[in-house]
Amino acid sequence: MGSVAREAYLAKREATGNGVKHKTMGNDVKRDVSGSEDEIRFTNDASRMTLHAIVAPQTVLVVDDEPTARIALTARLKRLGYRVIEAVDGKAGLDALRREQPDLTIVDWMMPEMDGPSFCEYVRQDPELLTSQILMMTGHDQPEQIAEGLARGADDFLSK
Repeated sequence: MGSVAREAYLAKREATGNGVKHKTMGNDVKRDVSGSEDEIRFTNDASRMTLHAIVAPQTVLVVDDEPTARIALTARLKRLGYRVIEAVDGKAGLDALRREQPDLTIVDWMMPEMDGPSFCEYVRQDPELLTSQILMMTGHDQPEQIAEGLARGADDFLSK
């Protein structure tokens, strides 16, 4: 368990006692305090998502010119508890990346103005953005395309 998650858990444990079962935002959470490490076991995915949103609201930048794909991905990420920033093309994505410094950028391969591979190359050449994590999203996940994307700076791939 990460240090932030552990601190949040221990603070809540102090406030609620060491009971075996608690209701948290309408979701069941079971606690096992018998071992050397405190553990939280979730009885459903909603509980896991709730704790994730409270403890680690990480930021994801979604860069995609296709509104339907961008909106669908953004909605899913928000339901999972992420803070999401949207950009409609590579140039707007670079501006948002500099301004917001997200934990992860998901960028589409094919876009006007600046495509995904060009976006990755630009990010990897900028010392201020060099450590950014980039997930390239594509509908064409052929081995050659994946190799090109990785060579141009993507950290990994996501198929549409």
